[in-house]
Amino acid sequence: MHGDTVNGTGVDVGEKATLSGGGQGDPLAVNGNATGEKGTGVHIDGNNTLDNTTINGHSIDGHGVEITGPTTNKGNTTINGNAAGDGHGVHINGSVNGGEVNGNSSNNHGVYVDDFAAINEIAISGNTGSDKPPVFISLPESIGDNVTINGKPVNKDTTGGRTKPDPTSEEKTTSEPTAQPQTEDKPGRLLKTRSQVLSSLEEQPLPPSIVTEFEHNIAENISVAVCIPEQVTIEPLTKQRVTPERELCGTHVLGKWRPLPKTADQK
Repeated sequence: MHGDTVNGTGVDVGEKATLSGGGQGDPLAVNGNATGEKGTGVHIDGNNTLDNTTINGHSIDGHGVEITGPTTNKGNTTINGNAAGDGHGVHINGSVNGGEVNGNSSNNHGVYVDDFAAINEIAISGNTGSDKPPVFISLPESIGDNVTINGKPVNKDTTGGRTKPDPTSEEKTTSEPTAQPQTEDKPGRLLKTRSQVLSSLEEQPLPPSIVTEFEHNIAENISVAVCIPEQVTIEPLTKQRVTPERELCGTHVLGKWRPLPKTADQK
């Protein structure tokens, strides 16, 4: 099955359609190609079953393959999408169960999992020629069971965990501050040391690193960075205010410490 278009859809798999190949060694081939800036290679409408089927979609600034509804992949089913411009190789906006999904984009995410998507029992591989993550997942809740991304299994129950920095690591460039001395205790005084804040952060579940589009590859085990000053302002109930000397702000990253660059207004 083959379809070509300019700014339309090369091949549209209608809702509730079932595509079946001849077997594991004889898959049904579906190829869609869009040569215009807005075209989509292959569009899968939803409530579809793909059994021993290979989907190949090619586009420029549109999506190579776009999935907008529930899709079940059986047997040796593979979905391949490629965008030569700003489109996503494969754009998933529905639940997808089973099979393999491979996406490549020159200037965008290879595979993009949207807010309304859900992925289970699936192997996803993404590649990009840009500095964006090759696989981008909008919400961690979209990740179901038995999901692998670029060859690495993703455990939805543990990916948000944080690892305390190794005290012997050379990357830890800041030391733990001590609390400022107080002459008296008064009700309502707010005093939170940097170490106390970091301790509370360790107990908070964070979304998986794969949902963050920052400076790291999706396959890397990096979490959210939090900046906490070395010293905090202590304000008792009285009008007296003590502001310790400002120091560099540390960045708390999954498994390591990294100091922020020193700015002109810092001493």
